[in-house]
Amino acid sequence: MTSRRGIALVLLAGAVALLAARAASQFYADYRWYRAMGALPLWEARFTSLLALRALGGLAAGLFAFANFYAVRASVVSLVLPRRLANLDFGEEVSSRALTGVALVLAAVVGVALALSLDDWVGFLQMRIGRPFGETDPYFTTDLGFFTYRLPFETTLFGWATASVLCVAAVVVFLYVLTPGLRLERGRLHVSEYIRRHLAVLAGVLVVLLAWHFRLEMYGVLVDGTGPNGAFGAVDHRVRIPGTLVLAVVTLAAGLVVMWAGWTGQRRLVLAAVGTVVLTAIATRDVAPLIATHFPDQPDAAVRERPYEATRAGYTRRAYGVDGIVTGDRSPAYATLAGAAIGVSEWDAIPLSRAVEAESRLDRGARVGWISRADGIVGVVTSPQPPPAPGEAAPVGIVVRTVASAADDRGAPLRLDVPGSDDDAGLLAPSLVLDSASGYAVVPDSAGRVRGVALTSPFERFAEGLSVRNLRLWTSELPEPRPVLVTRRDARERIEALAPFFAQGSEVTPLVFGDSLFWAVDLYAASSTYPLSQRYVLAGAPRTYFHHAATALVLSTTGQVDLLADRALDPMAATWVEAFPSLFVSQAALPAEILADLPPAVDGARALALAFGRFGTRADSGRPSHPPVIDGADSTLAGGLPVYALPDGGPTALEIPLLDQAERMRGVLVAEGGPAHRTLWLPDSAARGPIWHDVLDRLSAADTTARERGESVVHGVVRAFMVGRHVTYMQPVYRWTPGAVPQLLHVLYTVGDSVRVAPTLRQAAGVPAPAVPGPRMSAQEHARALRDLYQAMRDALRRGDWTAFGKAFDALGALLSRPVP
Repeated sequence: MTSRRGIALVLLAGAVALLAARAASQFYADYRWYRAMGALPLWEARFTSLLALRALGGLAAGLFAFANFYAVRASVVSLVLPRRLANLDFGEEVSSRALTGVALVLAAVVGVALALSLDDWVGFLQMRIGRPFGETDPYFTTDLGFFTYRLPFETTLFGWATASVLCVAAVVVFLYVLTPGLRLERGRLHVSEYIRRHLAVLAGVLVVLLAWHFRLEMYGVLVDGTGPNGAFGAVDHRVRIPGTLVLAVVTLAAGLVVMWAGWTGQRRLVLAAVGTVVLTAIATRDVAPLIATHFPDQPDAAVRERPYEATRAGYTRRAYGVDGIVTGDRSPAYATLAGAAIGVSEWDAIPLSRAVEAESRLDRGARVGWISRADGIVGVVTSPQPPPAPGEAAPVGIVVRTVASAADDRGAPLRLDVPGSDDDAGLLAPSLVLDSASGYAVVPDSAGRVRGVALTSPFERFAEGLSVRNLRLWTSELPEPRPVLVTRRDARERIEALAPFFAQGSEVTPLVFGDSLFWAVDLYAASSTYPLSQRYVLAGAPRTYFHHAATALVLSTTGQVDLLADRALDPMAATWVEAFPSLFVSQAALPAEILADLPPAVDGARALALAFGRFGTRADSGRPSHPPVIDGADSTLAGGLPVYALPDGGPTALEIPLLDQAERMRGVLVAEGGPAHRTLWLPDSAARGPIWHDVLDRLSAADTTARERGESVVHGVVRAFMVGRHVTYMQPVYRWTPGAVPQLLHVLYTVGDSVRVAPTLRQAAGVPAPAVPGPRMSAQEHARALRDLYQAMRDALRRGDWTAFGKAFDALGALLSRPVP
């Protein structure tokens, strides 16, 4: 028995040591990763916040647990354990000090376990340093920062406290079961008076926690009202808030009464206190709202709710930044159809990527970005590749630029890959960070540019190998020189580690600069507890507050993350920019080309379209409106938002049509990309715009060519854009059979009340397509061009002409990226 016990202890000690080594390696690896990213202040804030949060929580939970376990220990008069010596059996009494020690150790274990479950360090830090909004709600006169900073963290803390009390109570009951004071005999449960007192105190603590819940619910009424979509109304103001306050006070008093009465043995008083809470809850949560609804003091519901509707409108505008929308500036409107012909994309992202993949022999899953150039909207199709494994050839990632507002005679995209031009198709350097990747990579980094942790010493290799659960990093050969371990290779995961306080947008957009690929992700200051605001589902979650805060740019070749903060910041975003200024870069630190190509904020545009459509601006509320529910596209392409190039070389933008309650067109909301991220409202000057469904029906009825030929076609998203002072509509139609390459069949567009069909909008407006490459060269010409460029590079190298060498090198890359004949 002794040998078995020794083996078990050794195994237990080994397991504990392994877990401790694993935790230590994770801690060390995290520290080195944040240091490599230049984000040590963030790591220090996370470490100190978690330490303080868990220390305070563990101390509170441990003291509460020890008080209860000591009470259990006090109920044990004596504890005799059987002992055996040779052939003699005898009992050994456990000392009182040993029992107290067991209670202390058990309380420490429970406290540590409960403390480790506290991980909301962002909420804890935000509650401490959150910048005040400087504005109060009209009912509690509390700064709005209370709702966005303190209320969510306090709600999390309430849930943890309740779970902790229930956990300790369960352990207490289990311990009492081991004693004679709590037993089941002849189908009846026997509970000693001492245990009954203890359990009554625990029940009273739970009732007090219930009072805390009602207090939080009182503030939550401003967030989740009883009106449509959680709107706050007259019943919430006059009945639910005072009723919940009364319920919280009564429950708190009842909890104290339950503890006192249970301790003194007054069971009837305990039942009376609990019954009072139940009756008060029924009266305040069910009866009073029912009476207020059926017997209101103001019979006209519209008049009664009008001031609350006005309050909700004001808070919604501030919650989504609606008053920042620019009105009266019609620069995003195209002057003529010819101007729109080069700015409106005739390709949706999916058919464009599929067509380019087939034409350029790219791997499936190419990503599409959009940029604005002098000759119109350009679709940039990228096919990034991860770095090679040791001993393998470097993979080739390719970028192909296409004229998104045109197609060739076959209906294929027009490629802007003319050798020697500024828009060459080219090679992409291998990408360490992708928009969807897992695992890790070990790469050589002699220049010290890769944002990873160096594996230059045996200790570093052992610690990092233990953190990623692969000790071969310690024992095997690694790529030289200066091997670097790159973890968090998913762009979103890397951004989440560096900006956990922001909500990420739903799109990861590729941007190309030279041979480098950037991933762009919009970041938002978001909250679901901002009061009195309309609730919308944005970026995959319900929100009552949503402001664009920054744009994250991830350089795929090195993993460098730059957070470009907006010029105008709301209080939530300003809190984090002030707390961690080293994480953010200025616009002057980034290339002008990257700033100009920043994509429009998709989720921010949707939020503004919903809030502005419903409530308008403070200066002009207008008629209530909404974005179209149906975009006219077939299910394959439905849900996409087309990207436009604004006139006169402006940035790319999203244009969202807004319809009134009769489904008539009101105008177009334009959300610009680029460094400014402006949003503009362009109303249609027509007194009565067309009905949206009528527009879709007329476009569909005009598309007779494909039906007559019996061709399989797919319709793209209907584009609505402003030409002059009126909205024009265009819809692309693709020839798309299963397994075949998508081709642009034609476009449908409106002129006044009529619908016309043309191969492209450029041809309809008489705008020539930009210059495109000539016929594909033969295999002999391709080989000869490769030899000529190689010889040109050798000649330039021999005479030391690095400019000529670089041009020949770029031309060689462009030639290699073209399909081989």
